Amino acid sequence: ELRLEPRRQCVGSQPGLRAFRPLLQGCEGHSVVRLVGAVQDVIAVEQHDLLDPFQLAGDLDDMVCECCPTSVAVTGNGTVVAVYRDRSDTELRNTGVVRYHNGSWSSPRIIHNDNWEIAGCPVNGPAIAVQGGKVAVAWFTWANEIARVKVTFSNDEGRTFGDPIVVDDGDPVGRVDTVILPSGSVLVSWMESTGTNAELRVRRVHWDCTKDQSITVTKASKERATGMPKMAIRGNEIFFAWTQTGKPSHVKTAIARIN
Repeated sequence: ELRLEPRRQCVGSQPGLRAFRPLLQGCEGHSVVRLVGAVQDVIAVEQHDLLDPFQLAGDLDDMVCECCPTSVAVTGNGTVVAVYRDRSDTELRNTGVVRYHNGSWSSPRIIHNDNWEIAGCPVNGPAIAVQGGKVAVAWFTWANEIARVKVTFSNDEGRTFGDPIVVDDGDPVGRVDTVILPSGSVLVSWMESTGTNAELRVRRVHWDCTKDQSITVTKASKERATGMPKMAIRGNEIFFAWTQTGKPSHVKTAIARIN
C-alpha cells in the first residue's frame, strides 16, 4: 500500500531553469559521475573526484536529442548504465542505452524501437532505476501519434531488456521517473492529461509484468514550466518533488510510505 502525505512547499524555483544534468552518487566504493547532454548532438561523461583511475570521459553517441534529459545509475557491481533519447538521420527518436563495464563503454543500443518520428526535440527524456543487477527504464513516446508511457526491465545490468509494459492511463504527457522498491517491484511516475490540466500519477509495476492501479499524487499544469517531477526512495519512504507553476512558482514535495 502507498499512502501519500502532502509536505509544505520548500524551494522557490527559478524561471527558465533547466536542471537536465543528473548528478550520480555511485554505490559504496565508486565515484561521483556527471552525465552531460552536450551541444552538437553528443552525450559525454565528465569525471568528478574519481576514486579509481578508470577513464569515464568520452563521446558516447554522436546523434541524440539535445534537450531531452538523460538518466544514469550504477548497478551493484559498479556498472554504469546511461539512458537517453536517441536520434536517427531520419528523425526517429527511440530510447538508447550505453554501459560502462570492465573499463570501457559499450556501443549505443536501442532499448525498444518505438520509431517516434518528430522533427524536433520533445524535451521528454527517459528515467532509470537499479537494484543490484536489476534495471528498470521508463520513457514516453508518441509514435504513430499515440502517446504512451512505457517501462521495461533487465535482469542482467542493462545488457538486455524485456518487452515494454504500458503504464499510463490513456492520455499521458510524459515527464517520467522511476524507482525500484525494496520488494523489487517498480514505481513509475508520469504526467497524465486531464483535459486542460494534468495530474502527477504513479503506478506500481511488478517484475512479472502485472500492474497495480494508478495513484494521483497531485494536480498540476501541463505547461512545460511544470518541469520534470522526480522521485527518490529511502527505506520505506518515497519522496516526490514537482514544480507548481504560478507567480511566483514553487517546488513542492510529498511523501508516500510503503506499508
